[in-house]
Amino acid sequence: MISSDNLTIRCSLATSNVARCTNKNLLLLTVTIFMFVFIDESGQPDRENIKRGPYVLAACIVPRDVGVNYIENIVNQVRQQYNIPPDVELKGREIINRREFWGKIEIKVCENFLKSLFHELSVHGRRYGYPKFIVVAIKRKWGSSPRKMKILKIGYEALMERVISFIHSISWMYKFRYIICIIDSTGTSQESNIKSIIEDVVLRVQSRYNIPFKDRILVFFRDSKKEICIQLSDIVAYLARYYVLGIAKKDDFNIEIIWNKIWNNLLAGFKDFEVS
Repeated sequence: MISSDNLTIRCSLATSNVARCTNKNLLLLTVTIFMFVFIDESGQPDRENIKRGPYVLAACIVPRDVGVNYIENIVNQVRQQYNIPPDVELKGREIINRREFWGKIEIKVCENFLKSLFHELSVHGRRYGYPKFIVVAIKRKWGSSPRKMKILKIGYEALMERVISFIHSISWMYKFRYIICIIDSTGTSQESNIKSIIEDVVLRVQSRYNIPFKDRILVFFRDSKKEICIQLSDIVAYLARYYVLGIAKKDDFNIEIIWNKIWNNLLAGFKDFEVS
């Protein structure tokens, strides 16, 4: 595992076939294919928050830097269609609850924006096989009060096992050499815990696939404002919370119709757990 305590990854997605990292000695050439995994969460992995609803992790899986570029172009085209400024971050909670910028827009326009967004991603997905999403939801058992680290550990273990399994299943199509996990940065000590959890998962599953994942998975933390694919994971994770809670509509916002489009066309894995 190559960690990145002081490492920031910056991929030149449109003009170069080189992914450069600002670490002094790290230069990764995309001649060897990268598989990008963008991860975000919805909810908080602590005792009080999990009483009110599940803690959800979502991963958006995209092959190669050029694949990330295609997805960003799709998102930007839909933005332009709905006159959403490029500096407005796409966050599920804000869109569905019409907060911040989204409070200025009619609820049906917000809903149609998400429908159009995931329709276009679905069209691209049917043609090219990506993006794919994997979702894990953690619920508490009735009357229990699980600790934060237990929730975090179960969530990331379940997510990464499914991510690695899915990527391995399509390895005949994409001859990847590195899996790059780009996770929404929290700027807290939780990031080091997440790295440790992922390291443990990698060590446990690499023998299953006979691939030395330990040296091929890189973990970075990035501000979600700078990564459109993290924003997509955020939206999917937030929609998944409503699915797990059995809520089809929020006010007049039809959540179910958008979630069904993701479920039918873009979801590569879903699992919910109860923890005590």
